[in-house]
Amino acid sequence: MKKFLLIMMILISGKSIAVAQGNTSYDIDFTSPESVVNAIFYAAQTGDFNILQHLCPPIADASDGDVKDLCSLSEMHDDQEMVDEFVAAFKDGYINGPVTYRVYQGYQLAEVPFEFGPRDEEMSLVKLYGNWYLADY
Repeated sequence: MKKFLLIMMILISGKSIAVAQGNTSYDIDFTSPESVVNAIFYAAQTGDFNILQHLCPPIADASDGDVKDLCSLSEMHDDQEMVDEFVAAFKDGYINGPVTYRVYQGYQLAEVPFEFGPRDEEMSLVKLYGNWYLADY
């Protein structure tokens, strides 16, 4: 129920949300695909995995399994091997090119290129209700 209310608050109020752990926080600007992707790097660098649950779309079928796993990491923080793999892959990540946009089956998509561990990768985001959410990588 809390998760539903949080999603509704984001959709109604907004365009951004601040998530904090300790003395640090990251303001996710859901109107910016770059801000959403940078939230992943922030989580890996700070251990603030709670931020990840906010990055998935409110429609379950709008993201792939990898994205769903990433978003649910805050619930699986007891799985140290999974946490270590996530941190190793994303802690030094950064966006390494311009965002490209396209429309597919009526949905606006954004492709955000980033450095992912030892290789280049691209994160796909979908725009729903005016906000960007992770869809695929």
